[in-house]
Amino acid sequence: MEHRNIENDVHDLMQICINKFDSLTDGDLIEEFRKSLTGRYENLTKEVYENTYLKNLEIPQIQLFDILANRFPLVIEAQNIIGRALIESIKEKKNITILDLGIGRCIQVERLLHLINNVPNIQSVTLIGVDISADSIAFSGKVLEEIQNKLHFKMEIHLFNKTVEDIEDLRIQSLIPLSNDFLFVNASLTLHHIQSKNDRLRLFKLVSLLKPDLFTLIEPNTDFFNTNFEQRMVNAFEHFGSLFSFINTLPLLTKEKKGLKSFFSNELFDALAIPEDGRYEKYDLSENWVSLGTNLGLKVFKLDSFSDQTYIPGIEIENKSIDYVNFKVNNSNLLGVIAFSS
Repeated sequence: MEHRNIENDVHDLMQICINKFDSLTDGDLIEEFRKSLTGRYENLTKEVYENTYLKNLEIPQIQLFDILANRFPLVIEAQNIIGRALIESIKEKKNITILDLGIGRCIQVERLLHLINNVPNIQSVTLIGVDISADSIAFSGKVLEEIQNKLHFKMEIHLFNKTVEDIEDLRIQSLIPLSNDFLFVNASLTLHHIQSKNDRLRLFKLVSLLKPDLFTLIEPNTDFFNTNFEQRMVNAFEHFGSLFSFINTLPLLTKEKKGLKSFFSNELFDALAIPEDGRYEKYDLSENWVSLGTNLGLKVFKLDSFSDQTYIPGIEIENKSIDYVNFKVNNSNLLGVIAFSS
């Protein structure tokens, strides 16, 4: 009887979403949504939901990260916008520092370093990279060691296996050379993992005190920070439904599309099944990230001139009359690219 009641509850919740977004009928979405809602009623142990990313997927998780960074156009083009903004900003600079919050496997940073290598004035780059994954930090160290001798400028590297919330322990200011004339702080698909508003505020305060010349964020543009479960569920159905329909249009193998959907399904499971105090995929609206920065005295750095040349089939790109670049599909917001300066 209890099992039947759970099925009824899951069915009723799904119908709320399906009735609201009747065009989102992707079979993978429906299946993963049902799994996640069912998981909400199960007695999940802390070990289960803390290790969501260790699931035995058809494509290993680390490969999915690489597909996301190398072949998923939303992420690639968002990072390209940031790259163009950075290069335009440092044309007359000589010694720059990059603080990357969530450096991962160094894919974005490696691209940026190759772009910077085309700026003849640059004499030195100090790179400070932080990531929660020890494996990623080790991998990034090897990548940076390999490319270091191919760059025309000197590079000093500091890599730390920490959460971004803990970077105040690193005394970042002491790692920035006195000769530095440009500080770039980058956070790509990282800051939504910070669980509390207070910790987000604390991180932004720390960054603002560093007085960055450019501070950039790439973040999903939807509200999973909401503690109202039904509203969060509706937001998740719209966001992942639109995302899955976009993935269906990509020139990838069926297995790769399934893999990407599995990657995002981990985040769907986090939004719907995991208890509030255990969730780490707390997406927030781009306008809230903008408010967080501007309330601390950071200035919006307009990116519209760097996104005008961006084109992704099936994606609408908003870059006028708003304080960030917004990627949309079927009128649903997917991803925001946000930038500040001091």
